[in-house]
Amino acid sequence: MADVNKEVTLAGWVQTVRKFGSITFLDLRDRYGITQLLFNESLNEVLDKNPLGREFVLQVTGKVSERSSKNANIATGDIEIAVSSFTILNKSITPPFTIQDDTDGGDELRMKYRYLDLRRNAVKKNLELRYAVGRSTRNYLHENNFMDIETPFLIKSTPEGARDFVVPSRMNAGQFYALPQSPQTFKQLLMVSGYDRYYQIVKCFRDEDLRADRQPEFTQIDCEMCFVEQEDILQMFEGLVRRIFKDVKNIDYTETIERMTWMNAMWTYGNDKPDTRFGMKLCNLKFPGHAFLTSPPALSKGEGAGSVDANTNAQNNLESTVLSKEEAAGNVETSTNSQNNADFKVLSFGEDLGEVYSKTSPPALSKGERAGSFETNLNAQNNLESTTPSPLERVRGEVSFREDLGEVYPDISHLINGVDFKVFDEAETVIAIAVGGCSEYTRKQTDELTEWVKRPQIGMKGLVFIKCNADGTFKSSVDKFYDAAKLKAIADAANAKAGDLILIVAGAEEKTRKAASDLRMHMGTTLGLRNADDFKLLWILDFPLFEYAEEDNRWVARHHPFTSPKPSDIATMIDNNPVIENAAEYLKHPYANIKANAYDMVLNGNEIGGGSIRIFQKELQQKMFAALGMSEEEQQHKFGFLLGAFEYGAPPHGGIAFGFDRLCSILGGSESIRDFIAFPKNNSGRDVMIDAPSTIDDKQFEELQIRLDLK
Repeated sequence: MADVNKEVTLAGWVQTVRKFGSITFLDLRDRYGITQLLFNESLNEVLDKNPLGREFVLQVTGKVSERSSKNANIATGDIEIAVSSFTILNKSITPPFTIQDDTDGGDELRMKYRYLDLRRNAVKKNLELRYAVGRSTRNYLHENNFMDIETPFLIKSTPEGARDFVVPSRMNAGQFYALPQSPQTFKQLLMVSGYDRYYQIVKCFRDEDLRADRQPEFTQIDCEMCFVEQEDILQMFEGLVRRIFKDVKNIDYTETIERMTWMNAMWTYGNDKPDTRFGMKLCNLKFPGHAFLTSPPALSKGEGAGSVDANTNAQNNLESTVLSKEEAAGNVETSTNSQNNADFKVLSFGEDLGEVYSKTSPPALSKGERAGSFETNLNAQNNLESTTPSPLERVRGEVSFREDLGEVYPDISHLINGVDFKVFDEAETVIAIAVGGCSEYTRKQTDELTEWVKRPQIGMKGLVFIKCNADGTFKSSVDKFYDAAKLKAIADAANAKAGDLILIVAGAEEKTRKAASDLRMHMGTTLGLRNADDFKLLWILDFPLFEYAEEDNRWVARHHPFTSPKPSDIATMIDNNPVIENAAEYLKHPYANIKANAYDMVLNGNEIGGGSIRIFQKELQQKMFAALGMSEEEQQHKFGFLLGAFEYGAPPHGGIAFGFDRLCSILGGSESIRDFIAFPKNNSGRDVMIDAPSTIDDKQFEELQIRLDLK
């Protein structure tokens, strides 16, 4: 309204044209919104000679006036432009779909004409959000003394994990570059070079099968710091995410960010990126002995307030070292309790915090207070000596560790055993979830859930349900086998209350745990517990360093081969041969229990960032490569430059990378990262707009000295 009576010139695209007798209204669209134009009867003759159509490019001059009929839905809804003259800068043929928020164009059609799709306000808002996230990130990192340093796109192929995109070199016939899956080794080299705080918002490339949250080329916020420990990384990048929430969403995310071990996440939620906006935790009614592995902590002199005399248990001894929380505060002599004693509490120390992990982040500690500081890590890596961790203990029999909370999971399989129900008796794992307020589900609804878990994507053979009726009675699909007392015992174990519905899946461990996790997420969505406007952050810590590759009977890196083991596990890694002599007993190998000095940040059930403290000592890096099956020759061929750099005073360092596209999609309330990329690929990795990938000319093949021989 402040511009009323001013003469202005606007340019943009014709959104709609509406004729009312002798006057014409037109909505002109540009990047900043929509403005209504009024063409009075004096311009009719000109309009008749030069009719205007949708998506014409138009420039108009006129006076700003107050609208008689205001539109509160647009920013310029109080005014209009009384046009005195106009120029058609360019005409347009009829677009293949309507360019408006509720378009009639399908995904593939809009991808083909992406330059038109980008004119839609909904897409524009996504790109504006993406820009805001990038701007906030750069500002925060600049304020914290990070340098934006570019790294090469044409690098050496070192296939490990996802496939590389390869680029032939004309000047070096028969040789190929690879496009980087991440700038991992380059940012580590920058740490060796003394650039102690690096970042870039960088394109990365992976030749992998696609889905809604993956693209062959994607963007990440890549960061690295030296002379740091894990706690420094967590604190720095909690600050970054809080800043993004404030700048982009105007949300003050002040709550403490929860920290959870990988094992607890798998045990309680069935996956390592749980959505903690809602409860519905898994109840492990039955589990195999090999489900999870754990070692009680190896305590250094600084861990625990007093001296510790820790008894070492033999690997196959089913006794475990147990400390109470109170005992940890003073002089402690650990006691050895038999496995059948189910009344004890297990204390696990956070190696990077010198504290018992709790459900919320502990306060920042001084360097002297941190048990896992870079000084500790440096000593462990340089001296290759550390307190030997307690040997491998297997979850078996009466108890299972819930390590980070200092609690015990009892073996409660007796609740479901002894009734000759073969589905449970023959299953490796049986998991229940209590769904609040759903005891009134009809037979049709429970049948639909059964069919849902039987889909190939889930792979269960069926679903057992128990209705916890409001009157305190129980009704189940297994009433033939379980009486009311047993159903109540199961309900109590699952923390179900009157009015809840218990859903139970059973089968092989890995498949069943994933199915229970998927079912939990499905019910959370069905019940409206996963509101896109609610945000819940979480750190996942203490991942296994290795995974077992059954087909090759060897270890593979769970993250990447540059991740350091926890300081207390370095000696285990150095002192043991990584070769697995007996594939059937790979879980007994010491490497099965080594933990990574790694961390993932999770937002609303999505991993948005991950990183680790890196290996910075040549001998340990060589040991890691050897554990992954690399010969010395292969190590030199692939990573000789990095091993060489480590001989020239490499500092302790660590970092993190955030999935920029995914972070934007979550903040924008979308399931797909494609919506936040200007020119994305489809699910086949094709750019249907420019028809890429495509063939190349024979001349190009000749220059590259390449001949195709397609199979």
